[in-house]
Amino acid sequence: MYNDFGNAVNEYFVKEFRRLYKERQKRIDALRTPEAVLEYAAQARKRIREVFDLERCERTPLNCRVTSEYDFQSYTLRNLVFESVPGYFVTGNLYLPSNLTAPVPAVLHLCGHNSDGKSCTNGVSLNVGFAANGIAVLAIDPVCQGERYQHFMENELNLCGAHNTIGKELVLFGEHFPAWRAWDAVRAVDLLCTLPEIDSSRLMLTGCSGGGTMTTWVNALEDRFIASAPSCAVTRWRRTVENELPIDAEQMPPALAGEGFDMSDFLIASLPRPILVSGETNDFFDERGQQEVGRELEKLSTILNAPLKSTFFTGPNGHGLKPEQREAIRAFFFKAAGVIPRGIKEDDIPRPETAQKLAAPEGDVFKIPGNLPAMELMKERCAKVIAARPALNKEETAAALKKCLALPEEIPALEEFRRLPLHTFRDDEHVINRYLLETDERILGVLNAWTGDGEYQIPRCKEAVLYLPDKECIEMETLSPELYEGKILFGFDSFGVGNLIPTSCGVSSRNLTDFYGAFWHFAGMSYMLGKSFPGLQMEGILALLKLLKSRGTEKVILAGRGYGAMLALYTALLAEDMVGKTILMECPPSFEELVGTYNTRSFSGMVPDILKYTDLPRLAGFARAEFR
Repeated sequence: MYNDFGNAVNEYFVKEFRRLYKERQKRIDALRTPEAVLEYAAQARKRIREVFDLERCERTPLNCRVTSEYDFQSYTLRNLVFESVPGYFVTGNLYLPSNLTAPVPAVLHLCGHNSDGKSCTNGVSLNVGFAANGIAVLAIDPVCQGERYQHFMENELNLCGAHNTIGKELVLFGEHFPAWRAWDAVRAVDLLCTLPEIDSSRLMLTGCSGGGTMTTWVNALEDRFIASAPSCAVTRWRRTVENELPIDAEQMPPALAGEGFDMSDFLIASLPRPILVSGETNDFFDERGQQEVGRELEKLSTILNAPLKSTFFTGPNGHGLKPEQREAIRAFFFKAAGVIPRGIKEDDIPRPETAQKLAAPEGDVFKIPGNLPAMELMKERCAKVIAARPALNKEETAAALKKCLALPEEIPALEEFRRLPLHTFRDDEHVINRYLLETDERILGVLNAWTGDGEYQIPRCKEAVLYLPDKECIEMETLSPELYEGKILFGFDSFGVGNLIPTSCGVSSRNLTDFYGAFWHFAGMSYMLGKSFPGLQMEGILALLKLLKSRGTEKVILAGRGYGAMLALYTALLAEDMVGKTILMECPPSFEELVGTYNTRSFSGMVPDILKYTDLPRLAGFARAEFR
């Protein structure tokens, strides 16, 4: 297998995110008055809320119930369960200061990635330090963590893999995991506002790692906080791409990066609310990006002359909610809330035992009568989307497909190509001629021509067979000779295939289905740019067809295998004038059957929003595809 251009895909994303960063920086540098800063914040807040679209969600009864309570002298631990969606249970620990004489400020603590969820050691240390000193904390379990373990995870998935499974399926019918997670947090705020012990005018928000990410998103979505402190999560998106750092599904809000926003805009959106951005010097979320964001917030809050200015803190450790960060967050929030701490040191505060932190029977929401599993909730929502799907004809379906793939209005015409060294195999008896197709912006793919001899130019022919492989074009060996007899057989390595199989994100992570491999990374970055990875592949395929047409090819027989079969199907509809027949091998049956299941299909093959309009069987019908 040749992968001469294994860095091409990664470099495309690096260049895109760097370009967007530079353009955004000019806009930020131009903010020099309070009016300009507030206008920028309002625009960011408006667009972020449109993308998350939480207003469409119904605020159904929370049905909160306290399941147990424990007294630890300096604070009380109250375990509770509420429903963010009917039957969709959220488990929580409410830490209340002892000896209350009036309502107290409260912190909503959104947990990071750990199997214990709200019960993790560092998180509990933060919480008891707040409660013993006069500020309440509500810590909730994220879905797939702690007491909200989902039983489909028994298929050898860890909590991040479970999040990513849900995330990649949600995009198919127009939802996204950051919004799913954010809704639980918004409902937790609703709950805090109902509790007589809580002063709802002094609510604050924090979380570390994945919880820091959710703190960042929710900060922009909620007006009811007076301060926020995301920890070990905030950086520049370009740093994440440059460092080849695959991220989790909840860290990928759709489209906003492509519209020129950055992670810090979720924090700017709430200015002049004070923000503490914290991290660690040896964090995989780049410290440079964290400090850049912190300085940016400091500058803008200074322009606004905010009473408590935004700032940043960098601890001396690796990733995690370490003691120095906990102390910095508490100091910032006590100041924001106007509370004088009671002077009780964190190390002197008793911690609850594991069993004392359980809110659900045996620590499992599935043992609560009427529990709605996450996968079933997903199926219900997808079914509603499909039921509302419009009846589209062939032309309308093609237009919808083009929209979902996020294809440009005009596919570039290729006037130049590079001839690459021959690929010989099978005792040097067979030859694959290779040609690099590119524009000024990026490499589109490598065209492979299967002939008996070397060809210095792309072979000209009236009719050709175009093979779209699952992984690499050497798969052409398995095609039946009768398919291409008397014709030129082409194979095309599109973005991420064959000659463009990535060398990024670690050599061991090139598997299509790896949750933290190159393909997961690229699919996520495409999604954040408002593109789709299949759409980027399709740009190359459609440009190739234009090139072949300009060289005299009138018709092509399309043959695709696996993921290539899906691309062949899209091509059949979007380039109908050139496609004579479409042959599909090992094509996935449908997207609908993936939703709400544990599946190993790659995120890189998912087409955002596709189930709003159509599915693979409908596309195959329009294309009159032949299955083999």
